[in-house]
Amino acid sequence: MQRRHTTTLSWRHSFGDAWSLTAGLRQVRESGSADDTLVSTETYTRIEARFDSGWRWSLASSLSNARHSGSTGMQPSARDRSLAVAVSTRYRLSDGWWISGELASSQTRHSDEQRVLTNHSGGLKLYRDF
Repeated sequence: MQRRHTTTLSWRHSFGDAWSLTAGLRQVRESGSADDTLVSTETYTRIEARFDSGWRWSLASSLSNARHSGSTGMQPSARDRSLAVAVSTRYRLSDGWWISGELASSQTRHSDEQRVLTNHSGGLKLYRDF
């Protein structure tokens, strides 16, 4: 039987109506069999700003560590580390229409590899609230 337990602790502080800061810690524990366990811990922060012109901006970062213990108990546990940063924006056009965009970058180091894997992504979206 597979089980997943998540524990999250976060704090959000607003600086007036325009600025806010969120910081937190999240731990996820997943287990499949008696000896097969994945524990990941993530720290994250986000700064958000809302402007009178209709723009909303966000800068987010996270640092994650994952430890996986194998089902045989003979192999050492694997550890993975990742760092992510993202900048996003959103603008209200009119009558419920929004345009948003995001640029993100992440780096992951797997314990069984010498090199760091880097991923860059971005996107633009037009949508409407109903």
